[in-house]
Amino acid sequence: MPKTKKYNMVFSNTIMLASKHSLFRFAAPQECRNSWTAGLSSIRLIDMRASNTEVFVKNRLRMIALSSIFIFIFIFIGVAGISAGPFGLEFGMSEAELEEIAFIDEETESGYLWIIPPKPSEDFTEYYVRISPSIGIFEIQALGKILETSAKGDEIRAEFRKIEKFLIQKYGKPTSTYDSIETDSALSDPEDWMKAIQTGDRYFESYWIAEDGAELPGKMNFILLEIDAMEDDETQAYLVLIYESVDWEEGDADA
Repeated sequence: MPKTKKYNMVFSNTIMLASKHSLFRFAAPQECRNSWTAGLSSIRLIDMRASNTEVFVKNRLRMIALSSIFIFIFIFIGVAGISAGPFGLEFGMSEAELEEIAFIDEETESGYLWIIPPKPSEDFTEYYVRISPSIGIFEIQALGKILETSAKGDEIRAEFRKIEKFLIQKYGKPTSTYDSIETDSALSDPEDWMKAIQTGDRYFESYWIAEDGAELPGKMNFILLEIDAMEDDETQAYLVLIYESVDWEEGDADA
């Protein structure tokens, strides 16, 4: 089950994360939401990894099977109230409203709802939201398909560019992009590209941040797209896509 963690970090010319050993680094550094102000920051991490790749893949296959059923329902039966937001969801939506249009599978220990949204994408296999009693949905997360990729990460980088292109068409160019490696890393060789992603030495990310000029609709304030890898096999890679609302701070305090 997932567990939210907090780590302190110092910013230099690149994003220097204190740790990236959890499966997903859900949510961006605090500086991203505050125009990259200097100093220390808390980064919210969430670890939704199963005990190994086999278990993790089985969980994903289960969600894919459930998604197929609900896609049939949404397309052929129809669901009223589907939003034009990410995956048919809307920031501010209450849990009761969510239940009317989506399937809620379970709640994690850290308060994330594992759901099947009304508009699932063929490029993503798992979906999570955070809901505050007073704010409603304030965070939406999606995990991409697990792809077999080379040591240089060619295949997952191509998948990243495909999804990034879609996001650019919808939201404009990213306000920040990073393809960087920690200065003291021993994994700077191109053949170690995926190994560096796995260990947290390398970051391959694009951000859309309203405070930095991104023209995001409605209450949307922040988008992050990044590459990550399975903890026990760096050749198994996937994308993480995160949306946050302008009410994230208040929602996080209230959730």
